[in-house]
This record gives sequence, C-alpha cells and structure tokens, in this order.
Amino acid sequence: MGEENADIGGAHPVEDFRALYAAMSDEEILHLAAEGGLRPEAEAVFAEQVAVRRISPEAVEAERERQELAKLQAKVGSNPFWSYRGTGLKFRGKAFLSKEDEERGIWVQTRWFVMWWLCLVPLGSYRVRAAAGNQRGYEIMSREPLHLGQVWMGLGKTVLVLLLVLGPLLLVGWWLTR
Repeated sequence: MGEENADIGGAHPVEDFRALYAAMSDEEILHLAAEGGLRPEAEAVFAEQVAVRRISPEAVEAERERQELAKLQAKVGSNPFWSYRGTGLKFRGKAFLSKEDEERGIWVQTRWFVMWWLCLVPLGSYRVRAAAGNQRGYEIMSREPLHLGQVWMGLGKTVLVLLLVLGPLLLVGWWLTR
C-alpha cells in the first residue's frame, strides 16, 4: 500500500490522493489506517475518506491488533530451520497463566533452539493455542516474558541427559587412565 503513495506528487497532490483513496476498497482503507505513516499532505484527505466510510477508531485498532498478530505468527509460527535429527527451533513446555486461559485452551510455551532434541537456548515464551485444522501447528496469541519454570525444566533435562550419557563415559575414561 505504501508504494502507491510514492508515485503521487504531481501538480495537485491533494487531488491525486483524493482520487487514489476514493478508488480503494473499505478493507484497503482500514488496512492503511491501521498501518499509519502517511505523508502529511495525505493525512487530511485520508481522514476525510475514513469519515465518509464511517470507519470507527475501534475498527482501526482491531485491524492494528490483527496485523500485529499476523506479524508475530509469521515471525514465530514458522520454523526457518528444517528440523533435522532433532535440531532446529521447537516449542517446549505447557503452562496455563490463568483458569480462563485453561478453559479457552490457551497455554504458554517456550521456543527453544534445540540440538539432538536437547534444549540449548530459550528464545522466548508465547501464549499459544492449537491451530484450527492443524494438529501439530500453533496459533501464536502473544509474546510473554520468559517462563522461568519452563527454562529451568528445559535446561535441567538437558544437563541430566548430558550427565547420564557423558558421566559413564568420563568415569570409564578416568578408570582406564589411572
């Protein structure tokens, strides 16, 4: 949408903006209103179009929230690394922040960088729910502060596995070199 403003600026920029906004659908105007960042000369003309179409500030705020959730879903909901032999980005843990969240099926999970299925680096905690129609996917609701219980549990399990695997090897190595 922002590219459309780049080519406007002829002899009568206000009329150019008026024609551009008049040709847009209500959904496009709502989307642009939520994005914001218009040129000063376009602001007044745009405000006229919003008023003519009776788009409420509540609708603009709802669209802004929808856009933020879509950005968060695109950023966090996809795994840029192929999960190969347990290495990549994974969600681990499950904790409910409130009884209401539990009833609505919304929980907190921590996103980790994992290697060989071991949690190594916590990247963030998110309120999630199961994605409709996708048993393995998540719909990201919001970002939360790191859930320390999940972080300690993930790191504790990693340390425990390393001790159980490496401990006997180190013990045998020590025994053989005495």
